[in-house]
This record gives sequence, C-alpha cells and structure tokens, in this order.
Amino acid sequence: MLNSYCQYCYNFTLVILYIVNVGRFCCVSLLVIVGFVTSFAQSKPNAQSKPNLDSLVAVSHRPDDSLRLVLIRRIAGYYLDVSVDSSVVYNRRAIRLAKKLHREKEEGEIYLQLANAYSRGGMTDSALSNYVKAMAFARKTKNGKLENATRANRAALYLTQNRLDSALQNYSELLTTLKKQKNEELRIQIMTNVGIIYKRMGNYSKALDIYFEVLNVNREKGLPMDRTRTQIEFSNLQNIGLVYNEINEPNKALSYFIKASRVGRANGYITQLALPISSIGHIYLSRGNYDSALFFFKETIALREQSNSSLQNYLSLCDMSKVLLLMKRYNESEKYLAQAYELAKKLDNSMAYAYTYVTDGELSFR
Repeated sequence: MLNSYCQYCYNFTLVILYIVNVGRFCCVSLLVIVGFVTSFAQSKPNAQSKPNLDSLVAVSHRPDDSLRLVLIRRIAGYYLDVSVDSSVVYNRRAIRLAKKLHREKEEGEIYLQLANAYSRGGMTDSALSNYVKAMAFARKTKNGKLENATRANRAALYLTQNRLDSALQNYSELLTTLKKQKNEELRIQIMTNVGIIYKRMGNYSKALDIYFEVLNVNREKGLPMDRTRTQIEFSNLQNIGLVYNEINEPNKALSYFIKASRVGRANGYITQLALPISSIGHIYLSRGNYDSALFFFKETIALREQSNSSLQNYLSLCDMSKVLLLMKRYNESEKYLAQAYELAKKLDNSMAYAYTYVTDGELSFR
C-alpha cells in the first residue's frame, strides 16, 4: 500500500510560478496541494494590505487609458484568487486596451495572464491557445523574460495533464535558455520538475541523477540557504525518498524522508511536512513496527489540522484504521474508518471514496 499511497501523494510537487508586476518579472517556487495548478497573475500584496476590489474597479473607469490599463491588470490578478471568470473578463478588457494603446509588450504579458487564468479554471484548450499568443508576442517584441515565463507555465500545465513528452520538451528548451543566461537559481528549480517527469516515465535512474545534481548545485559554497534554496532542498530530498520507495529500497527512502522532515520542521513547512511524515509511517508499517507507524500517522493528521488541509486526512484516517486493526485494537480501528467515510462523504470525491473502500475491503479480508 505504500507504493500506491505515494503514487497518489506525488501530486504534492514543485511548480514554478511566474508573476508579472507591470512588466517586471520575478519567480517563486512552492508546493501546491493535490493536483497542482499553475497560476500567473499580477504580483499582489499580502491580505492585510490588499485594497478593496470595488474601489479599484471604480478607479479603473477613469479616462486616463494608461492608468486604466495598470489598474485593470491588477484587478485581473486579484480576481484570480476569488473568481477565475472575473479574472478572464478583466484580462480580456486589458488586452483590448493594450491594443488601443499599441502596447504590444504588455499585450503579450496579458495573454500569459489570461492563459494562466484559463489554466486555473481547468480550461486547458483555452489556456494553450493563449500561451501560443503570448509566445508569439514574446518573440515579436524580443521579450526573453516573457518567452521563458510562457514556456515554464505551459510546461507546468502539460505536467498537470500528464502530457509528459510535451512538458519535457518545453522544460528542456527553457533549461537551454537559462544555461545560456547563466541563471542557475531558476535552472535548478526547473530541473526539479524535469526530475518529476522522468520519475513519472519510470526512468528512475535519470530522475535520481537530476535530483542529486540539483542538491549539489543548491549546496554550492558561498551561496546563502535562503528560503528558495531551502525549499529546493526540502523538495528534492523528499523526491529522492519517493524514487527510492518506488524502486523498493525502503532503507534509503526512509533516510531521505527523515532528512526532508528535518528541513521541513526547521523551516516551518507545516503543510508540506505531511507527505514525508506519512511516508515514514508507511515504511514502519511495512516493517511491522506498528507503534512507530501509529505515531507518524497521528502526526500527519495533526499537521493537516494545523495547516487547514484536514480534508486530505481521509488517507491518514484509513492508515490509522489499518495499523490499529493489526494491533488488534478493533474498536478504535472501526472508529477511524468511520471517520474516513464521513470525510469522503463530505468531500464527495471519488478518490476519497475509493481509498476508503479499498481500506475497508482490506480490513474486512483480514
């Protein structure tokens, strides 16, 4: 069950996001929960300083077209978090205004924002068609940053669609460009996603080579372990553990899951910690070390409760039920399985029901 569990949880993965801030590019990396979605929006302040959307909309009706373009793009970015449809509407409005002002550079950037809004909404065909438009403008205006951003976000979308060959092609082209630009920081972030592709393809040796290369580059002397580099360290240690688990080397897998959990705890990665901690529990379960397995499954549940991702706890509730049955604590086992059913019902999610039914079937057989 460990392999099937980790295969499901492999959706917790590193994704590269590009954020536009009125023509200025930056990149961030993060872990995105279950079925990760690439987003591309205008850079936004934190929730405390976020302006009132109604006020922004009112100001955007002012006659100064240049100011209106800036505000409409910002509104489109804010709406991405609360309403994909509204984000699409404002991005389209921004494109019309950019055409009117003959701002081809900004028009290309907005097409990318629009593509990512469609991607966030699950409208893959519309997203891909707008990536094509963004790439065309990037090449026409010789906007290398926009070209890189378009390729990265399109590759990430292909990855979510499991179109691995297309994702690999886009990432490989981007890596070639980044190597020429000597952009090592972004290159190693992209390489992590390439490792994910090779793992999904079943080329485990290639995936491991890439993950270890990323770790080596990331740890180069003289480079500070800032938040981005620490996140890369955590992600690749975890990914190495997943690969070793896939090729049935549990001792090595356990070693790297423990290393990842140490980095995660030291840096407060509460949400991301659930995967390595739960994976450690599964390895102990497979060895018959039920007390340790129970300890790590309980910690997984606590982490998800703490990080407001408790809806994923149907996995750990089933795991708890399983290990308690093996410990002959039958009443407790049934209690956790009942909780898993309740959570699956609340989610109304086929994956949640399936995992719970499989667990129930396995326990009934035992």
